[in-house]
Formats: sequence, C-alpha cells, structure tokens
Amino acid sequence: MTINQAYLEYKMKAEKNITNDGLSTDKGRFCMRFNNMQISYLRGLLQSKGEDDVRYAEKFLISGKPISYNSKTNEVYIFNLPDNFFDLGDIRGLATKDGCKNQELYLYEVNPENYTEYLRNENTKPSFKWRESLYSLSENSVKVFYDDFEVNKILLSYYRYPQEIRLIDEGNPESNFNEDFPIEWDDKSIHRIIDLIVLDFDISSTNPRVQLDAIRLQQ
Repeated sequence: MTINQAYLEYKMKAEKNITNDGLSTDKGRFCMRFNNMQISYLRGLLQSKGEDDVRYAEKFLISGKPISYNSKTNEVYIFNLPDNFFDLGDIRGLATKDGCKNQELYLYEVNPENYTEYLRNENTKPSFKWRESLYSLSENSVKVFYDDFEVNKILLSYYRYPQEIRLIDEGNPESNFNEDFPIEWDDKSIHRIIDLIVLDFDISSTNPRVQLDAIRLQQ
C-alpha cells in the first residue's frame, strides 16, 4: 500500500466525507500521526512475544550485528547501541583469555542499580571459565561486565525503528508525500495502524464513534 492510499483510507475512516467536513487532516498531520502510531503498534507487537501477531514485527529485526566499541572502565566494556535501536532481541559476546580467543560469552541482563551484588556473588559474577557474564543497557550503550578476560566483540540482535513517512517539502503541510520513504509495513498492519489512529483521534475529540472503532479493531 502506498502512502497516498493509506492517507485516503484514513480520511475515509476518520472523516464524514473526503473533501469537506470541517475535520480535514492535512498530509503533514497524517505523517505525524502515522509515525507516532507505528511506534506504538510495534511496541505492542513486541510486548506480545510468543503470540502470532509478533511475526508482523520480524521485518524490523536485525540479527547478529557487531556493534562498535566505545570505551572501557575497571568493570565494564562499553559498546554503542545503533542509532536505529528500538528494542532488544538477543545479545552475545566473544571473549579472550590467554590462548583461548574469541570464545562465545553468554550474557545475562542485570539492573544497573544493583549490579554490585551480582559481581560479589561467586555464582553470578563474570566468569571466563563458565563463558558467561552480565550486561546492562543504559545511556545508549551496552555495558558488558568482565573480570580477568577481554571482551572482543558484541553481537546484537535488535528491532530497529520503522522508517518514518515524510513530505517532499516538510515545511508545507499539504506537500506531496516523499515516495523515497515508503511505508514499510504490510497491508494488514497498515490497516490496523490506521484504525488505531482513527480511534486515538476519536478519543481525543470525544467522538461518539469510539465504541464502533474499538469493535472494528477487535474484529
């Protein structure tokens, strides 16, 4: 489905008629509403992992990407999260000690606020012998804890942000859509996102149609 087709469907669902109802949504506002709602929709899909609907998010999954090294402290190696990082899929590392190079390191997430208790515990602190360590996500980075070994590489599987739709002239709310930035979702997801935009708009404007919107979404 093209952006123009999605815009037309939105107007048909949201407005009394397409040309003159006093509630006309310009293309700039549609871009803003669509971009905001596709993020909420993706977040909802990922929160329902294990259910069938999560498959609609698979196209945004980037698997096993090496991420760039930033710095190192006495406790952690710091790696940069990608700019388009949205949510974590999986993470693993490669570590070296003495002659054992690039050994797979199993990583377990820890809350940054109470990591010290994990580091003091012989059963949970980083261990090259058991090929496992801890990590946390904070400050746009992955922080991997280490002991007497080197962390060579971090391989990150993550969900990226969907591409935003745009106007050719972003200063003109009635500019044509920029076809170089198409909608990335399949048609079924686009229909759902549009229904969610309509529902959100009707709730904010106290439109009595809200109940019908909700029923359509459930169906």
